[in-house]
Amino acid sequence: MSDEELDSKLGSYHNLKFVGRVWLFTPILPGKGGGQLIRESVDKNGNVKYDSVVGIKGYMWLESEDVVKNNKQDDVDMRYYNKLVNEAIETIDQYGDYEWFSSNEPSHDVSIDENGEPMYNISYCQIDNPFRDEAELECPEED
Repeated sequence: MSDEELDSKLGSYHNLKFVGRVWLFTPILPGKGGGQLIRESVDKNGNVKYDSVVGIKGYMWLESEDVVKNNKQDDVDMRYYNKLVNEAIETIDQYGDYEWFSSNEPSHDVSIDENGEPMYNISYCQIDNPFRDEAELECPEED
């Protein structure tokens, strides 16, 4: 079968819809009416091809307006968002402790100045900072 015959046959099964450069999509559970997001590109030989949009391969998508209009909020595929959260946590952990960074516990004393603005009463010595050079910093002994 030639490429033209294959394209013709596939065209009867696919519903390609141009949405422009910017649009709002929501990941949808497989089998719930979503489709793959692809972008059209041209290879070095001038042939048109279709590629997955970066970062969203493996998920089905539906226009966000249709999700709301058709009451499909329960069909949102939260795996996509969980993946983004896990990747963000891994990135934060490369530079410091995510648990400390995201904690609701106060990590230092706070006072209020005469203008009602917070003043953070913390010295550089109190911060557990893996990037500080101990040789450059003389911290007082703790009691």
